[in-house]
Amino acid sequence: MRWLTLLCCVAALAQSDRGKIGGRILDQDRAVPAAPIEAKNIQTGIVYKAASSANGSYSIEELPPGNYEVIISVAGFEKKDVTVQAAQTSSADFQFQPDFQLGTLGDGDIYSRIARLSKRPPPTGPAPRTPDGKPDLSGVWKAPNTIDSNEPELLPTAQQLLNQRFANNALDSPAVRCMPDAILRLTPIFKLLQTATTLMVVIEAETPGYYQVFLDGRGHPQDPNPAWYGHSIGRWEGDTLVVDTVSFNDRRWLTVFGTPISDKLHVTERFRRPDLGHLEIETTIDDPGVYAKSWRIHRSSELAPDEEIMESICNENNKDPQHMVGK
Repeated sequence: MRWLTLLCCVAALAQSDRGKIGGRILDQDRAVPAAPIEAKNIQTGIVYKAASSANGSYSIEELPPGNYEVIISVAGFEKKDVTVQAAQTSSADFQFQPDFQLGTLGDGDIYSRIARLSKRPPPTGPAPRTPDGKPDLSGVWKAPNTIDSNEPELLPTAQQLLNQRFANNALDSPAVRCMPDAILRLTPIFKLLQTATTLMVVIEAETPGYYQVFLDGRGHPQDPNPAWYGHSIGRWEGDTLVVDTVSFNDRRWLTVFGTPISDKLHVTERFRRPDLGHLEIETTIDDPGVYAKSWRIHRSSELAPDEEIMESICNENNKDPQHMVGK
């Protein structure tokens, strides 16, 4: 009996040596449910995880005393440094900070970002092939994740323009006025339709949201007509489709942050489907009007077999312009 009492006392002491972190996660004034939250112990590196409840509250318990870095595992929240003391609750509230899109462009809101985290993993198996033996890139794909990038500094005039756009909260973003979005965006999902002579690229939540890559051996026109999506031709190098695009007009943006382009922009994309569920995209940006040298960005997408492109009519009830407030 005395041993039982001693064990109970030891357990109580051990339990009282732990603390917890709690608070609420909000989107402005609304609760954010199912938001993934992590607390990393700075001293040990151990990560403790939790998720917010229906009313936006969360609690990460059984934490050893110490200093923690607390983050919401979705873009749009600032990290917080929290000190946990024994047998006490440390408070840390989080509020979603929308980017300059103000959460109005579909994938910019917190609920869409959380929903994308809960999708099931991509299917496994070998990559499908067309009758002529080429990898078939067709399918609906999730927004690509950046694996690595070696983007150099912008030329001074381009950097100045980018700074102006960013400082002005991207008020002049073409997408806000129902024109094509940034070249590198490809979100929230995109679809590839491959035939022997054409690759169609369809991007949801973009206007018009589609362009074609000619695979029939033609070259670029001798007298190009600058266009929002440029002119794209493709060729196969083994199992990799190399897409060459030129003749962009300089009204389009390279990134949603406002990175400009010039009429000298040359984009080379290398599409590779290593298996059924993954698509690798290596993009080379060569724009001597914006960068002093060319650079590459390597991204990867997952197949989304349960998704389908939805109709997106931007001009219908477009509320973006009235919400975009410059400085």
